[in-house]
Amino acid sequence: MESQIPGRWRVRNEVAAGGLWASAEDLTKVSLEIRRAYLGDPGTLIGRPLAQQMLTIWHPGSFYGLGTVLDNTRGDVEYGHGGRTVGYRVGTFTRIDSGEGLIVLTNSENGKHANTFVADAVRRAGGGLGTGEAIAAWAKGTDEPVEPAAAHE
Repeated sequence: MESQIPGRWRVRNEVAAGGLWASAEDLTKVSLEIRRAYLGDPGTLIGRPLAQQMLTIWHPGSFYGLGTVLDNTRGDVEYGHGGRTVGYRVGTFTRIDSGEGLIVLTNSENGKHANTFVADAVRRAGGGLGTGEAIAAWAKGTDEPVEPAAAHE
């Protein structure tokens, strides 16, 4: 049974480490803007060289670009990132060539299960997202609480 997080949501003064509040629409805009820049579309907020760095695997055997997780194991490169803070989980997936994508936001310490369920449903419906090795490894990983249960009691 789920219960509320003691102390309710956290207000963090360090903006980059948990202070970003974004909607699915906000994250979709960012994801598609990265794709547009990578493809060389005019008028993007970031330049093509930066987008290329973001969508290039920098260390062989890893799935990491500059600020993104990349999966090139199934043809069309898929990029995005998962995130978590106390009481919330997020998963973003976008494909470079097709532009197909998925953003899942949950407000639960075990939200990874919901993220995985939605991604699986989209995949079963023929969406094709999340079929690579990076997503499979992420889905198999544990989803431990960000803070111990007694941290704010």
